Amino acid sequence: RKLGASYQSLLEDGYALSPMLESVRTMHADIPRTNVEGTSNAALKNVLLAVVATNPHIGYCQSMSTIAANLLFYLEEELAFWTFKSLIENLLPANYYTAELAGLRADLKVLDSLTQAYLPQLHRHLVKHEIDLAPITMTWLLCLFLYTLPRFLSHRILDCLFHEGEEVLFRAALAILHLREHELLGVESLPDAYLILRAPFEDNHGWVDGLGTIDEVACSLLDSMYAPLFKDISNYAIRNLRKVYLEAVQREDAAAETRRADLHGGTSLALGPDDSPALSLRRKSTLLFESSPLERMEEESGVWSSVAFGFATASAWLFQLTGETVQEEED
Repeated sequence: RKLGASYQSLLEDGYALSPMLESVRTMHADIPRTNVEGTSNAALKNVLLAVVATNPHIGYCQSMSTIAANLLFYLEEELAFWTFKSLIENLLPANYYTAELAGLRADLKVLDSLTQAYLPQLHRHLVKHEIDLAPITMTWLLCLFLYTLPRFLSHRILDCLFHEGEEVLFRAALAILHLREHELLGVESLPDAYLILRAPFEDNHGWVDGLGTIDEVACSLLDSMYAPLFKDISNYAIRNLRKVYLEAVQREDAAAETRRADLHGGTSLALGPDDSPALSLRRKSTLLFESSPLERMEEESGVWSSVAFGFATASAWLFQLTGETVQEEED
């Protein structure tokens, strides 16, 4: 990080980076796909290059283009850069966007512990059916809900985050789980949960039945975030929990290193030399997204569809994600 450097000098550093650098190649591939209306791809490229140059130990993470583009929706280019820089370096924990995802993985454990504390019935149900929501909720946190919620809702959360601090991320996540708890109590697999939480307030017809109008949904989410149920959630409490779970993440990484060392020493283990807890989480999340029948139908038809996509497709998806096989019941 270059202290005291101007935006222009950081931008020049960014343009001096090799185009063959993995983070630069990934960034260039992501920019055309970001598609945030009202923002310039040229400005987005500048902001992201300056971010990569400022934090070379982080490089580029795919969610960064979505965040930067949404900041550019409101802010001019240089101010968007400094705001994004402050978000990464001050608001979010260290190593949120690094390869190890240590800060993010700690936050996912914090969210799980808060779900257990504040939504105990839902947590018990998820544990009973061995449903780990981390491959879903990692996208919520990495993208600050910008990919998950409609713009008018995600921008309100982003505004609250800058104004109030990191507790907002957990209030928003818990509020979504709370508002969709009834439906989640009926799921028995991760793919089932994904179909609900992929876009928690939308389905193929628009807004989910029973949640009300757009304004009513916004009020419900904000009311739930700041409901008495979650009154004890504070930045101070979140920081203390992060310390505890960051240590757990560090133990996981140390154990993975030990297993890799044993593997290189000739011991036969399931963990491959390139595997890690962070890589495993990425793979699960990517597979969940890319293999979802909904994603394939949306790509093919350009519209949402929640109609039954066929037992064979659904069971194949479940097996790909969990290794479980299911039999179709006869009428």
